[in-house]
Amino acid sequence: MSGGSYDYISYKIDEAADTLIHNHKQPHVRAFAKHLHTIANLMHDIEWADSGDTSWNDKIDACIKSIVSKQDVLDICTADAQEALKNLQEVLDAKMG
Repeated sequence: MSGGSYDYISYKIDEAADTLIHNHKQPHVRAFAKHLHTIANLMHDIEWADSGDTSWNDKIDACIKSIVSKQDVLDICTADAQEALKNLQEVLDAKMG
């Protein structure tokens, strides 16, 4: 395959960041645009890995971990655990019933 598993989203994110920088001078907007460039670079690597052109690697994981908070990860893990518990309870209830 050749990239494109996310419709080359990284280029669109980069373009949006460039447009923000061009159209806005406020520091918080430019800082957000810089963040978008980081996201775009990460999405480029993810897109190529998910398309089979490269492999998922430690650099991708490290970049993701630098962007998301530990609380965000905990929230996802908690939701996954709650869903697993719900499914387990349904199976146990059906077996016992």
